[in-house]
Amino acid sequence: MLKQASCIVMPKFIGQDYQKNNFLFADKEIIECELPGIRRIETKSISDKILINTNNIKCVFVGNLYWKIRNPKALMEAFRNLGGGINLYFVGGCFDGDIVKLLEAEGFDIPDNVFFLGKVSPEKAELYLNEADILINIGNTTENQLPSKVFDYISIGKPVLNVRKICNDPSNDLFSKYPLALTIDEKDITKEENKNIIREFCLKNKDKKLSYEMIEELMYESTVKYVREKYREIISL
Repeated sequence: MLKQASCIVMPKFIGQDYQKNNFLFADKEIIECELPGIRRIETKSISDKILINTNNIKCVFVGNLYWKIRNPKALMEAFRNLGGGINLYFVGGCFDGDIVKLLEAEGFDIPDNVFFLGKVSPEKAELYLNEADILINIGNTTENQLPSKVFDYISIGKPVLNVRKICNDPSNDLFSKYPLALTIDEKDITKEENKNIIREFCLKNKDKKLSYEMIEELMYESTVKYVREKYREIISL
C-alpha cells in the first residue's frame, strides 16, 4: 500500500523511528502531521460521588500497568516518605497479574501513601480523573507508540507528572508545550533533589486547571481542526 501512495503522512515521532530504522521510501514525499488527540473533555459534577475521601493531595494514574514496559516501582519509591500530604493512587489493572502480589513476590514494601484501586469501568475511571489533583503518566519503553492517555490528560487541563522511561519518548513534544507538566526521567526519580521537585510541583499546582481554549491554542497542531485543514491542503496538492 505504501509503495502505491503519492505521499506518506505520519506523526513526527513515527517518522523519526522509521528513519532510524531505514524504513522510509526514498521516492515518497513524507508529510508530518500530528495525531488529532486533543479534544474538549467535559468535567462532570461528582459532588455526590466522592471516590477518594481524603484531604491529602491526590496524584492519580489511570490505565493498565505492564511489568516490563510500564512498571511502577521507581515511581512508588519516589513517593515513599515524600511528605506534604501527597498520596499516589493507581486505577486500573496489571497485564501480568495482580500487581500487589507481583510486588510482594519481589519483597517490595509498598509505601503507606500508595494505593491500588483495581480495575474500574471507563465511566468510573473518568470520575477518578475528575477527582485527581495531579495526573500521573508513566511512559513506555517504546519509541514508536504514543498512548492516547497523554492526549486525555492534557485535554483535561490538570497538572501532569510525567515519568519518562526513555529519552526519545514520543510524548516529549506534547509535554514540552504543556505548561502544567513536570517530566522526570525514571532513572533519576528517586534522587532526593527530584523528590523535592515533585513535592513542590504538587503543592504549587494542585488547584490549577487550564481552560480548553488555552489548551487548544497551545496544542493546536494536535486538534481535529488543524489535522482536517492539513489533509485538505494535502489533497489539493
